[in-house]
Amino acid sequence: MLKKFDVPYFHSKEFFNRTNSGQRLVWYKHWSDKKANFFIGALAKLIHLSPLWPIGAVVHLADFNSLSYGEKKHYTGGLFDGHKWYATGAPSKPYYLAMMLSWREAFQRANSDTEVHFLYEHQQEYESGAYHFFYHSKQVLYKEFSDKMGHIGFADKQKFVGLQAADLLAYSWNNYLTRRVERLRTDSIETLMELTQKRDSFPIANAEYFETQRRLQSEVQSEEWLTALINTPKPSQPRLTKGRNG
Repeated sequence: MLKKFDVPYFHSKEFFNRTNSGQRLVWYKHWSDKKANFFIGALAKLIHLSPLWPIGAVVHLADFNSLSYGEKKHYTGGLFDGHKWYATGAPSKPYYLAMMLSWREAFQRANSDTEVHFLYEHQQEYESGAYHFFYHSKQVLYKEFSDKMGHIGFADKQKFVGLQAADLLAYSWNNYLTRRVERLRTDSIETLMELTQKRDSFPIANAEYFETQRRLQSEVQSEEWLTALINTPKPSQPRLTKGRNG
């Protein structure tokens, strides 16, 4: 498909974005709207008709940021026994909550005898932590899925068409959730409509989700545990002080 249109690799921002003067970018620079619309429509349809099943998750940042420090630790991999944290989690990185939600989705969908491996686009900010997070989760957090947890890797999106397909799906959903339909261009709307024929929703960690989790936790944890979790203090930041000479 990409070779047919002389596109070395696909990146959603390069296709959908425009210069200030409205010109297309990179190899799409001289394309007509007719050619571009045909290309993105055919690409979205190809992804939809493939055997790939979309897996993903969304974190509502404002709702995540409204949580207590202890809850943020808990939802990003922290382990708490009511008195002590045995794993710190990543309270400033909701990325890891999205990862966990998508892992659970993949494990639940996979056959019982299937080992699931995960390949992500290179993420300099998260990559090293994600390796530790994944294998720690394999040992501790996801015991019920440990037989299905394979390995995790990161790669250059330009070399893997599967990552390019995932990029288009993620870009389309992010556009819809942050800009809403009335602010989207026609090509973005039509792309999303094609991609959502197979699946029209993803789990979202928002205020309703967190409230449901609190209710479920109250059924299996003591009130003291929940109170201690919520009231976990945020570490104070070291303050720089000017030294004195002499």
